[in-house]
Amino acid sequence: MSGHPNVVQFLGCQQVQNRDQSQSVLILCELCTQGTIFDQIEKYKMNLSEAQIIFIASHVASGLHHLHSKGVSHRDLKIENVLLHNKAFKLCDFGSAFAPHLQHSKGQGMTVDEAFEEYEKYTTLIYRPPEMCDKFMNWPVTTKVDIWMLGCVIYTMCFAKHPFMEEQSALAIVNSQYQLPDRTNVSPALKDLIRWCMTPDPRERPQIEQVSQVLQ
Repeated sequence: MSGHPNVVQFLGCQQVQNRDQSQSVLILCELCTQGTIFDQIEKYKMNLSEAQIIFIASHVASGLHHLHSKGVSHRDLKIENVLLHNKAFKLCDFGSAFAPHLQHSKGQGMTVDEAFEEYEKYTTLIYRPPEMCDKFMNWPVTTKVDIWMLGCVIYTMCFAKHPFMEEQSALAIVNSQYQLPDRTNVSPALKDLIRWCMTPDPRERPQIEQVSQVLQ
């Protein structure tokens, strides 16, 4: 996945043996020194302009396009997992990234229970889309999960708060229960993009190419 300007650069790795005889892999990445999207929101006192939001979202979408072109889902996209360096916003933290998709009806690969156990361990609840919150919906889990998460990221940049708070848990996500605050400096078009990205049924969400086109 390395080699794209909106993905943190991989420099090298080394496998080492731990004291308990287990193995670990150390990964060396470029140093990005200018913080995360969260830091940018704080820097501009919870009031990013729409131009800034579109600039950041375009970089994130470009990085996701690179991942999706290789069949990889990030699966833990959030404002803390996008770093700024030399005016470029870069995706980082690929501990949850995954290539195989979960198709409930086909019964291929890992079982549904195994997949949902993995989501609990390695993904952030308030950013999870409905198909990663309720296994009984039988919706496919594909790269479209990143589209929902990107919608959450754009929402957070627009309104300086997350659409789903921790106490709401998975129920609000499954029912897509969130409010778009009436902020005058967020255009109707950008609000429409948030709604489109956060369409409950993943099959009706846009592809990352469509999101990029709207942002342009």
